[in-house]
This record gives sequence, structure tokens and C-alpha cells, in this order.
Amino acid sequence: MRMQHFRAPTMREAMDKVKAALGPHAVVLQSRELRGGPDGLVEIAAAIDAEPDHGRLTEDALPVAAHHGSDFMPDPETLNGVRGEISALRREISKMRAERVLSAPPATVRWEQLMDELKELARSLGISADPAVAEDAIVARLIGGGVEASLARTLVGQASGWSGEGAQGQRLRAVSDRIRSALEPAPALWDRPTRTIAALVGPTGVGKTTTLAKIAAHTALRQGRSVGIIATDTYRIGAVEQVKTYAELIGVPFTVARNTAEVGRAIDRFKDADLVLVDTTGRNPWRDDTYGELEAVIGGLPIERHLCVSATSSGADIGRIVERYTQGGLRAVVVTKLDEARKLGGMLSAVIGTGHQIAHVTTGQDVPGDIETPDADRLCRHVFG
Repeated sequence: MRMQHFRAPTMREAMDKVKAALGPHAVVLQSRELRGGPDGLVEIAAAIDAEPDHGRLTEDALPVAAHHGSDFMPDPETLNGVRGEISALRREISKMRAERVLSAPPATVRWEQLMDELKELARSLGISADPAVAEDAIVARLIGGGVEASLARTLVGQASGWSGEGAQGQRLRAVSDRIRSALEPAPALWDRPTRTIAALVGPTGVGKTTTLAKIAAHTALRQGRSVGIIATDTYRIGAVEQVKTYAELIGVPFTVARNTAEVGRAIDRFKDADLVLVDTTGRNPWRDDTYGELEAVIGGLPIERHLCVSATSSGADIGRIVERYTQGGLRAVVVTKLDEARKLGGMLSAVIGTGHQIAHVTTGQDVPGDIETPDADRLCRHVFG
């Protein structure tokens, strides 16, 4: 077998080089994308038998024999060999699709062009459309948008009941509808018709205090409702002063509490407030004592828990964080730092399969701006890159 390497700007051009040099019966052994140049290159390793195998039924011979009604039939061993090569090529195409999408940021994923190149590759190799390959394409697209791989496969697997013309579009619509439904927002804290007491909980560095200030400012300054703030983060240096500064700027009352008894008294102090917000200490979510420390401050009190997670985290991490904090009961999820995230699909791990909804998303540092309720349609489009 004689093997050669071919490079070109696109998969289609690389395949043209393969066919020109080795003929239509060349076998693609490997493909990869090179990132050395300004635009990158595609490299294909292809090979062909040094001596033609006259005992093999060729691609051209099959349709001729069938068209003329010939009694000639290849032996079973040859047929099995051809089927094996076709199966291997189908797997290779699926692998190339996933690797190509995963290696590029969403802004540079030329999805339609990639699909055209892969379809042309399949046609040049005599591979017919395969529903499994089409489903793999949607999975790869979701993963490219930041969706956790196992969740992407689950979503596509639940939308695999179509076949024939238009099946790919039906699958895409079904997956989109599922994602859009999961991203329908929970009621915003500033829109609650009755008095609400809510604590923002979650890992360190996700922006809980800034988010709390945004919610307090929006409720007090834009909705004209009364707000009280309770600071419990006496662990982080400057945390109490930060909350106090925000409270003074917004013009709402503020107090410090260190344990459940003090938090309970603070809630009674703000009994006339429409919204009471509790700022909690951020902790390492993977430590076993994190949940216990949170319970020592707000456990047993009539306080809703709103989990803050960062859009910059992976879907796998977001899913595990939600699982860790669910044991104390969660009312809703707040996704922060959308403006800093390169991919937004990870947030789906917070809502699909968990029973939770997203109440707020933040898109910057401005107070009281840069916070909103989720727009399911817009977020769905971002998930698909």
C-alpha cells in the first residue's frame, strides 16, 4: 500500500488532490486540521494499493452490472471487505466533524461550509446519507456551542424519530424547542407580588455580591419597592464593606449577621421590606464542608436559595455545582458573566434534567444595569453558535 499526505485550505480541495494523485479508489486513513498558518490547513493521509486487486469488485463495476442485469455477483469475502471500508469511512467522517467543531471557537465555526465539505467528501467516496451521521453532526454542533457532551447526545437522542427528506431539519427544530423550553425564565426577584427573602449562594468568584447589588438597585430604583440587605460574608476581606458601600449608594438599609440566630433577627428587622437579600460567603464547591458552612448561616430559615454559577464554567462543572447545592433546596439559578463566556451552552446543565429555571443573567459589571431575565430565543441561538 502506498501512502501520501495532502494539504489544502479546505477538506474539498484536499480531497481533490487525493483523487488527482491516487485516483478514485484511494482510501482516507487520517485527517486533521493544522493551525500553523493564518487560516489553517487541512491535511489528509491517503493510500492506495500499489498493485490493483483485479479480484475486487470496483465502484464503477457495481452500477454497470446492476444496470444490465448481469448475473455476476462478488464473492461474500469481497462484499464484506467493501462494507467494512464504508463503515470505517463513515466513522472517520463523524470523527472529523467532531474534531473540526471542537477545535474552533464558535465565532469561527463555518458550519454550513463544513457540512457542504463533508457531504462532498461522502459523495466522492460513495457514502450515502446516514441518519446516525446526521445526528452526530447536531451533537458536534451542540458541543461546539459549549453543551456538555453527554447532554448533547441525550438531547439529540430524544429527537431521533425522523427519517427521509427534511429529517435533519426536524431534528434541529426538536432539539431547539427542547433547549428553548428549558431556558424559559423563572420569575425575577423584583417582580414578586409578595414579600420575598432570598439568599444568593454559590462558589467563590461567580459575582454573587455584585449580582445582589444589581437586584437590589433594580428593585429599589426602577421598581420603587423597599429592600433590605443582610451581609453574612465576614470571611472574605472587605466583603462587608463592599456590601455596605453598595447599600449606601442605592439608599437601602443594611446589616451584618454571622450565624442563623443573627440572620433571623435581621429578617425581623426588615419585616416591612418587599425584598430582603442575603449575601453569603463563596466557598470551594468541591469541599465536603461547604454545605455545612452554608447551613450554619441560613439553615432552617424561610430563605429562598438562588444559586449563582458563571457562564464561563464548563457544562460538566455547572452540573456538578447544581447537584451539590440542590440538597439544601434551590428556588432558581442565576447565570453570571455572560459577557465573559466564549460559549453559552454550559448553562443548559443547570436546567435540563434538574427541574430548575434561570431567573436572572448578568452581562457586565454595571450597577444597576447589566442584569436581565433570560431571553429564551436569544440564548438558544447562542447555544447553537
